[in-house]
Amino acid sequence: MQDLRRFPPQIWIVSVATLINRCVGFLGLFAAVFFQGMKATSSTVAFALLAVGAAGILGSIVGGRAAEKFGSFPVLVTGSFVNVPLLFALSFLTDSPYASIAVAAVSVAISQSFIGPSAALVSSSEYEGPTVTAFAFYRIFLNVGMVAAPAVAAVVGFSQFPLLFSMSAVGSLIAGVLLVAGQKWIRPRATISAPKESAGDTEEVRVEDPAAARRRTIRIWSVIVAFGVTIAVYAQHQSGIPLSLDRLSGGDRLYALLLLINPIVIIVAELPLSTLTAKFNWGRAFAVGSLLTCLGLAVSGLASGWAVVIIGFVFFSLGEAIFAPLGNSSVTELAGPAENARYQGYLSAAQSTGIALGPAVGAWGVLHDRAVFWIAIAAVGLALAALLVATGKERVVTRERVEAAV
Repeated sequence: MQDLRRFPPQIWIVSVATLINRCVGFLGLFAAVFFQGMKATSSTVAFALLAVGAAGILGSIVGGRAAEKFGSFPVLVTGSFVNVPLLFALSFLTDSPYASIAVAAVSVAISQSFIGPSAALVSSSEYEGPTVTAFAFYRIFLNVGMVAAPAVAAVVGFSQFPLLFSMSAVGSLIAGVLLVAGQKWIRPRATISAPKESAGDTEEVRVEDPAAARRRTIRIWSVIVAFGVTIAVYAQHQSGIPLSLDRLSGGDRLYALLLLINPIVIIVAELPLSTLTAKFNWGRAFAVGSLLTCLGLAVSGLASGWAVVIIGFVFFSLGEAIFAPLGNSSVTELAGPAENARYQGYLSAAQSTGIALGPAVGAWGVLHDRAVFWIAIAAVGLALAALLVATGKERVVTRERVEAAV
């Protein structure tokens, strides 16, 4: 069991701020219901969801770029405070569809800009253990916040958007105040040297030649693409799985049970698993996680009985618990410290893209040919595993030791 005292204040502060940020993240969860409640046309609702989704992807990229230039901490604080008036404005714009779309898009972009810089702060902390374990700890707060948000909305009322958005604004304000109050524990500058999580890796720090720099950039983008595709497969559980379970007796109740199983497995298993995966080459560990995610979901989609569906979904959830923190830690391992926030932003954008596209692909695939689709998902898992093993096979990471403004 991890000694929580080993995690430095920097990780605690960023993690708690993220928890607060996600506990009141009602806009992302209920955007469709919010815009539909304005009695807007179906085309307007579709445009709104497209605009919000695109804003999230753009916000992730801009957040990483801004953190690279100005520092991660200023981006987090500025974004938290700027979002306060935007969220309050949404609580008063319930009868103005197009004004709401514009404000919501900007707010979502700012919220997503939080992800890359916060990941950079986690990776640049003084934590002495594996980086993947630091991210697994951080993701506990992220996942609890994502579970808490719909629970809070259920208590308040799913249609009480003025109150919900006011709560979001207060939460964003609290997160900003917490970050400012904890500034003295945030390292103003950070140096990241050798990768810490891959067993047997040898540190060799030197200025890279252009060819080595290009190879490293290709490896970083391979990780980002693999992560985005795995997230897109993961998102199938929102569409492909419920559609596949329709043919089973009590399929709706089974799906509700699966949605309960997944967060429990993640919250309980992700941190312990990270201490295990840290002992292995990160590429192989990442490959195992992606493969389990794809195969577990394929088994659940193809199974004809409750027991097999549940077993497959447990393996799917374990796969998520393995690959999710490895995405951030793999980018940290490959990217130079001055580049880390930028690439963490790209990783967040890949995640947003996967989440946006995955459910539509899953619905189309299952409705077109369920068996062929899930077999194809299993094949995608094998391809991702091969890519990740190849990407992580180079044991020595060489890069210039530099200081990054955080």
